[in-house]
Amino acid sequence: MKRTQIYLEDETYGYLISESQKSGKTMSEVIREIIKSDIDRKRENLLELSGKVFGIWNDKDFDTNEYLLDLRSSSRLHEL
Repeated sequence: MKRTQIYLEDETYGYLISESQKSGKTMSEVIREIIKSDIDRKRENLLELSGKVFGIWNDKDFDTNEYLLDLRSSSRLHEL
């Protein structure tokens, strides 16, 4: 675990004090739980979104090597 120092707005600080008193946890514990919850939620959202696009091209007849060879031989690249 690493130690860090942050500056909080008065409203945020007040919220954390309130949550700390209600839960009986230290302010540090409350902050760590909030951060971990946010990270976990973002990770779950990313996994859910990646699951939605996984296999989206399965029904396409697409040859990556052929596409790259065609792209490399294209005159568009020579114009740049």
